[in-house]
Amino acid sequence: MSLDVSSWLQSLGLGEYAQAFASNHIDESVLPDLTDADLKELGVAALGHRKKILGAIAQGPRQPPPTAGLSAQRRQAAVLFADICGFTELCTRLDPEDVQRLCERFYALCDPAITEAGGLVDKHLGDGVMAIFGAPIAHGDDTLRALRAAQALHQVAAVLTSEFGVAFGQSVQLHIGVSLGEVVAGGLTHGGYTVLGDAVNLASRLVGQAGSNETVVSEAVVRTVGDGARFEAMGPHALKGIDLPQPLWRLQSIAPAEGMAASPLMGRDAERAALHQIIDLACRAGAGHVALLRGEPGIGKTRLVEAVRAHALAQGCVVVGAQALDFGGGRSGGLLAQWAAGLLPQRVGEVALALEGDAPLLWQAALADLVQGAMTSDGRTAWQAAGAMARRAAVHELLTHLASRSSARQPTLLVAEDLHWADADTLEGMARLAQLARTQALVLLATSRGDGDPLERGWQQALGDAPLTTFNLGPLDKEDATALARHFGPKPDGWLRECVERCGGNPLYLDQLLRHASEAGGTALPASLRSLVIARVDRLPAAEQDVLRTASVLGQRFEPQALFAVLNHTNPALSASLRTGLLRAEGHTLCFGHALIREGIYMSLLREPRARLHRAAAQWFVDRDPVLCAEHLERAGDPGAPSAYARAAAVEREALRAAAALALTDRGLALQPDTSARGTLLLVRGAAQLDMGQARAAQDTFTLALAVHESGAERCTALLGLAGARRIFDDLDGALSALDQAEAIATQADDWATLSAIQHQRGNIAFPLGQTDICLAAQTQALALADKARSPLARAMALGGLGDAEYARGRWLVAHDCFTRCVAASRESGQGRTEIANAPMAAFCRFGSLDVRAMQQEAIDAMQRARAVGLPRAEMIAIHAVILALQEMGRFDEVEPLALRAQQLAQEMGAARFEPENRIFLADALAWAGQVERARQEASLAVARLREIHTPHYMAPAVLSIAARIEPDTDIADRHLAQALAMIEKGGLAHNHVWVHRNGIEIGWLRRDAVLIGHHAQQLERRFAFAPMPLTDLLVQRASVMRGHLQGTRTPAWAAQLQALRKTTGMHGLRLLGQTLDEL
Repeated sequence: MSLDVSSWLQSLGLGEYAQAFASNHIDESVLPDLTDADLKELGVAALGHRKKILGAIAQGPRQPPPTAGLSAQRRQAAVLFADICGFTELCTRLDPEDVQRLCERFYALCDPAITEAGGLVDKHLGDGVMAIFGAPIAHGDDTLRALRAAQALHQVAAVLTSEFGVAFGQSVQLHIGVSLGEVVAGGLTHGGYTVLGDAVNLASRLVGQAGSNETVVSEAVVRTVGDGARFEAMGPHALKGIDLPQPLWRLQSIAPAEGMAASPLMGRDAERAALHQIIDLACRAGAGHVALLRGEPGIGKTRLVEAVRAHALAQGCVVVGAQALDFGGGRSGGLLAQWAAGLLPQRVGEVALALEGDAPLLWQAALADLVQGAMTSDGRTAWQAAGAMARRAAVHELLTHLASRSSARQPTLLVAEDLHWADADTLEGMARLAQLARTQALVLLATSRGDGDPLERGWQQALGDAPLTTFNLGPLDKEDATALARHFGPKPDGWLRECVERCGGNPLYLDQLLRHASEAGGTALPASLRSLVIARVDRLPAAEQDVLRTASVLGQRFEPQALFAVLNHTNPALSASLRTGLLRAEGHTLCFGHALIREGIYMSLLREPRARLHRAAAQWFVDRDPVLCAEHLERAGDPGAPSAYARAAAVEREALRAAAALALTDRGLALQPDTSARGTLLLVRGAAQLDMGQARAAQDTFTLALAVHESGAERCTALLGLAGARRIFDDLDGALSALDQAEAIATQADDWATLSAIQHQRGNIAFPLGQTDICLAAQTQALALADKARSPLARAMALGGLGDAEYARGRWLVAHDCFTRCVAASRESGQGRTEIANAPMAAFCRFGSLDVRAMQQEAIDAMQRARAVGLPRAEMIAIHAVILALQEMGRFDEVEPLALRAQQLAQEMGAARFEPENRIFLADALAWAGQVERARQEASLAVARLREIHTPHYMAPAVLSIAARIEPDTDIADRHLAQALAMIEKGGLAHNHVWVHRNGIEIGWLRRDAVLIGHHAQQLERRFAFAPMPLTDLLVQRASVMRGHLQGTRTPAWAAQLQALRKTTGMHGLRLLGQTLDEL
């Protein structure tokens, strides 16, 4: 890690120069060149300071340890100022020696009074004194101690009057001010221990508002002490140096002052009985339930959960706990991941052992991803190919399966604590699990604060009709709170009542207060939970205090190794923290006893030490968990945080977690990054949006990226992304324009891989436009550039593109070879998405060789894999191949559900050009099955939709030709067929020629028109003369025997040809083509 110059100066005791060094851009590389004259120019006027800096540079500037500076802290402290009334007038009348004797005696009496009350004398100010309560040691009741010290000081004034009053001719009286607030406490470079903050300034101003023998306090003091003292309201007062009028109070009186096991669960009898009944019902009747415990922090949710867990274990249940974290958990700390690990029958290094042998491949991959196990090669391919929605669904299905398997064997309790911190994905997964509770012995028990309550975020609607009971936990009543207090040993009844009143029924506050009292050996009451926590930490050994403060930076739960790394210590002291419950061990991790304990300790850290610790933590996580690395840098206020978020987002996207990547880019952009980091974040964001199918949003993001990146590889990447987004919503001209700009940049940089991607996209744009020559040229060039770049991904994509080009030209056998090579190359290089996207076309092209059985099997396999990983376009194309194979095999009744599924996919994708195709496939099957009227209706709908979307080059001729064959009205049929012929005369995709001429032949047979049959056969043969294939040869030869039959030319040669054709169709299972031959 590079040297933090500011921290280095602080470690030398010269932090006042940090701003000057930063303003002049003095970093680690510049330090060795600094001279004495340079330091003078930087404003280091003192010779001693310059010598100290130059000496430290000569020794080699070293980064101070992350824990340096922890002696200075943020604390809640009470500040007291006391002055002698009328001191200025007294000085004008008295001899200076008498004034000196008065002051010396004043100090001699005041200091012990302050010390005995638990305060620290900060300084003497002529006739006054400043004292601190709550630093460097907190007692928990420091505000009340300050008030008691004020009373004691007024007694000091009475003593001074008895000693000096007669001689001076007047009594000695004090006026005192006491304030409370957050201060920075620690040793200054040029002085001793002190505190700084608004509370100091306020207390000094309050003195002037107090009359003789009075103590005036701030509103924070009154609010904190509560019933511990009585006050008289003085109303708001304007004070010098303080912007707003301050409500002031005059102290009248103070109320008289009045070994530990885990505290038991008190009260909650009704809730506990109801929850036990839920567990018992699951055990007896196999009935599940969802229970949510809601309440403020510390109200007792966790303690009630512990009681329910114990009961469930006693009843023989499987119990798996998990906790949602706001910070510090990393990916492995996610609630769903914790449940997955807990539901496994064994700890998995070999993930496959945790699931049944027939478990879906995507489940195995999801499990490995959750528990960070090893994926199989096939699992990795499936996981990489899956879309974000498919991966999320797989995780939810996997957890549902694991929970179902567990609850089928024995009743199961899943615990989810702190659900207010859960994200939408976690809540969705829990909602899926909740459905099991309707039929299985599964109980979900969750806790949540009111702030962030998932029920208020619509989660209840997601639960559907799952049985749900919500328990709203309020404060303990006085009887239960008193019973809890008595658990800590005999105490005076009055003191116990005061404890109960102070805690307001919050059992955590009461528990911590009583632990504090037991550890401190007294009966003093802390003013707040935060001051109570600090008081408990203050009683630890100094070294262990630093350990806890360092640990608070890592989050609520953390790995010991991370703590050791940040501390640079392999065996730090933790025994007292563990013994007192400030920390607890949970498996291989450590956890703070409560989130509020960690929060109180964390808030005591000063900004600079806190930032230094976060940077050290970021360094630990940089290669282990990029997300946590970025979060720590953000909390450190480090300017590198946005770039770290960009890196973390890229890692998440590479792991196919596009939604997580998108969220991380949001966080990085919210930090107002510099231009470079902003540009990187936008590129990752746009790519993630494309992954999630958000083409319009991706276009906007890449446009913003272009405004940042005016040249270079980054601008080229933005243009490629922009082209990809525009192609999806058919702004093809805009896409081509972006590709032209990208090509100019990539050409200048000799970036062959990018140039390959550009040509690949060009070919993809040309395909649906029917520009077959352009498509072929672009994809051929893409393949050559990919080979030049030696990029496996670019080569696999180019091979798929080349397959599309050859298919478009009509060279289906060559296309099949290209697609097959693409699939193999994708599998070999781990490009699962590319593999699965191209597998359907590899199957489809088998039709050219008449191998419909293999075509059907491969298409079904491709369809299932595409569905499993969430690639809807690939699934739809695979369905088309299955439908075609089924029809050729005469299995018309199996087509309708597949056609309806394809139509659903097209509508979900917003891919309108596929809708007529799906309808006409259904109409075709219905017609061959004899459902003529339904077939005609579907065909009419297909043609009507075709005219709405106007895509003449893709499938329009095929749709029109099928509709013509189905249509009984000859005039309408002829118009359809004429339109189809006119379209294919202008070019277009080769499959349109196959369908138009095949259906023209069928129409000729229905009309017994040998001339029409001969015309279409001749056109088909001519179109594919440059690349004949078994399919077109069969169609032409079949038309020949059909025409011979109608013309009466049944020669021996004709009969031999018929017999050969019957053998071919029978051998390949081509019942649809064969049935006409059987009629001859």
